[in-house]
Amino acid sequence: LQSDEGAIRPYRPALKAIESADLIVLGPGSLFTSIIPNLLVPGILEAIQRSRGSVLFVCSLADVQGETWGLSAREHLRALFDHGMDGLVDYMLVHTPVQLRAESPATGSFIAVAGDEPEHGSISDLDDLRLSGGVRPVSITYQDVQAIQAEGPVVLARNLADTHQPTWHDPAALRDAILQVIRLMLSR
Repeated sequence: LQSDEGAIRPYRPALKAIESADLIVLGPGSLFTSIIPNLLVPGILEAIQRSRGSVLFVCSLADVQGETWGLSAREHLRALFDHGMDGLVDYMLVHTPVQLRAESPATGSFIAVAGDEPEHGSISDLDDLRLSGGVRPVSITYQDVQAIQAEGPVVLARNLADTHQPTWHDPAALRDAILQVIRLMLSR
C-alpha cells in the first residue's frame, strides 16, 4: 500500500498482476484475517472484475482459532460474496475426508462413496473432540455443493489435509487440485 496524506492506495504492480492473471487464487488462509482484508484494499475488487482470469477460492480446512468456528464452506463463500466477490468466484476448492453423494434426494442423508458407511458421509454430526484430535473441519455436504454450484462456482471437494498437521493443506494435494482447476479452465 502506498499512502499520501493518509489515503490508502493499492500497490500498482499488484493491480496489474491481478488484471493480467490467468488464475486468481484467494487462499488458502484465514477467511476474516487473511483473505477478506485483501479485498478491502481500494482497487483490488475492481482489478479482479477487470481481469479475464478465473478466480479460485481455496476454503480453509479447519478453524482452531475460533475466527470462523461453526461456519460451513457454503458460509465461507457467502462471506466472500458479502465482501464484493458475488459473481466473481469461478471455482471453489473444499476439503472433505470422504467423497459426498446423495443417498436419497428425498431424505437428504449422505454416505461415503468408498464404503457406504452412513456415519462417515458427513462430518456435521461428529462432536469436536472426535475430529482430528480436537480440530473441527469446515463442514461441507452434498447439498452445500449443489447450492454453491447453483450460484455459479464449480466445486472441487477432496481430501486436502496434511496427515501430520490437519489444519494445513497438504502441498501435493493442493498442487494437484489447482492443476485440475487449470485443466478445467483450459477445457472451457
